[in-house]
Amino acid sequence: MFKNKLILAIFEASNKPFKMRNLIILFVMSLLISSCKFSCGSDMNKPSSDNTSSSGQNQTQQNNSSQTQTQNNTPQQTQQTNEKKPTPKLEWVFKEVGEAEFGAPITEVYLVVNGQKNFIIKENMLVSETPAEIYKDYEIPSNALVSCRGWWAGGGNDYWVTQGNGELEVYVRWIEEGSGPDNPAQVGKPELVKKIKM
Repeated sequence: MFKNKLILAIFEASNKPFKMRNLIILFVMSLLISSCKFSCGSDMNKPSSDNTSSSGQNQTQQNNSSQTQTQNNTPQQTQQTNEKKPTPKLEWVFKEVGEAEFGAPITEVYLVVNGQKNFIIKENMLVSETPAEIYKDYEIPSNALVSCRGWWAGGGNDYWVTQGNGELEVYVRWIEEGSGPDNPAQVGKPELVKKIKM
């Protein structure tokens, strides 16, 4: 039925002016090609009876291997997620315990990790927390979880905490103020003060 209408449309197009006839022929031919692809394409997706068992086996093997890969990847992904420990709750505690020579305060510095208080160091200076917003200004590493600064009479120490391999690492670096362009501020190299197991 469709072929008869198609032939009739082509015949009628042959009696039209040249440009219109070509357009109609192109349109009809495209319909014919697309209908052929549609009807032939559905048969091409069906496996032949000769190849049914082998292609079915191949499909089953592919499905089984993809399921195995998924099952094998799942524990690895779980391990990777388990290795990433959440950031602990950290808080500095500073306790003034006396007065040193020339009136410098003696301060004990503690780091509270998830509620557990850990002694870090005793300093002869005032110590206070460094806000994260000014880490860049103070040249505190960007991976620092918390930081504090001790200062007295033109010099002091920066402390910061980083996390790695299931433990926290506390670093210190000495600092001295400068006295002008010819004598800029001085900063020491970071040193590991303490490791705290988590």
